[in-house]
Amino acid sequence: MPFSDFANPFKNPADVPEEYRQHPRLQRLFQPDGSFTRPLEDPVSLWAIDVLHREYNVPLEGVHAKVVRQSAAPSTPQRAS
Repeated sequence: MPFSDFANPFKNPADVPEEYRQHPRLQRLFQPDGSFTRPLEDPVSLWAIDVLHREYNVPLEGVHAKVVRQSAAPSTPQRAS
């Protein structure tokens, strides 16, 4: 697949297949209201999982979605006095 014309099919959480949304290993990618936990990263993660699952027959049970939340603003190192 050429990336020059790539469009992520999972930008909108409503477009995620129910199979992925309900799978225990992938549920942490979603908030209780159905939105993505990490709106920028999770659609890309789901796209990669979808490719592995459909194109390479990787079972969803073999996928582990780890969600690491980053703080809103990076901390600034403090200078020693």
